[in-house]
Amino acid sequence: MVLDEGREGSVGRRHSEESRRKMSEAKKGKSVPRRKAVTAQQRKNISDSLKTKWRDPEYRQRVSAAIREGMEKKKKRNGEEAQERLQQKDGQI
Repeated sequence: MVLDEGREGSVGRRHSEESRRKMSEAKKGKSVPRRKAVTAQQRKNISDSLKTKWRDPEYRQRVSAAIREGMEKKKKRNGEEAQERLQQKDGQI
């Protein structure tokens, strides 16, 4: 694999032509597993189950808190990535 300058880990790495050919050969003739279709009755059962769960105040509070926490982490991560991009851009000028 070839590594691009200034990148860490596997980001920016490219497989060689030989590796790509080997992976292609290994995949030939293999089928992709398909998901089973969900019936209308199954969808209704899932919907009813989720409606019941969300009526429970404890469940609602726990899940809502987890969603908020995830959104905060995402905002923080996106902010840090933006700062890194600005720093890299400043270094290139």
